[in-house]
Amino acid sequence: MNSRILDMFYNYPELQYEDYILRRPGKSDINAICSICSDEFIGEITRIPTIGNRKEAKNLIDNFYAKYVIKQRVDFVIYSRTMKETVGLFSIHNISFVDDRCEIGFILDKKYRGIGIMQKVISGVKKSMFNEYGFHKIIITVSESNYACINMCSKIKFDEKIKMKDHFFNRISKNYEDTIVMSMINN
Repeated sequence: MNSRILDMFYNYPELQYEDYILRRPGKSDINAICSICSDEFIGEITRIPTIGNRKEAKNLIDNFYAKYVIKQRVDFVIYSRTMKETVGLFSIHNISFVDDRCEIGFILDKKYRGIGIMQKVISGVKKSMFNEYGFHKIIITVSESNYACINMCSKIKFDEKIKMKDHFFNRISKNYEDTIVMSMINN
């Protein structure tokens, strides 16, 4: 078992980059999480639940921490240093201690999409995951209809590996959709 990956679970990590900080979600993030997760669009592209109020946002934060305690996943808020606010959520999940791989997921508040934030965040995170924590492979599973995310992942050198038929349930259309699995290996 890779002890460097386990280091993520001894003290909740805080990943700091030039423009963004990925940190543990807390009470101060409840309003931002309500805004991020109230967008119906997330039902089309993520597995994050739609949040309607502060209590549901607090429950989501509690759920994030419960999964962290059992070493199942690490969830972060994305805090913008320049805007001085939480702009999104980021997760490291489906962690395999056997072959040092994981999956990542993310969502931005709708007012911050399309301006390059995730490209900067993922570029920083992949360096931390490979160099600090010893991951060998990072995987992103993307709805086939999320062209913006697929293009962004390609720009930062994630390769398309496979297409999974009827893999993702779109809560808006109530249909299963195809997904694209993209990955990057630390060579």
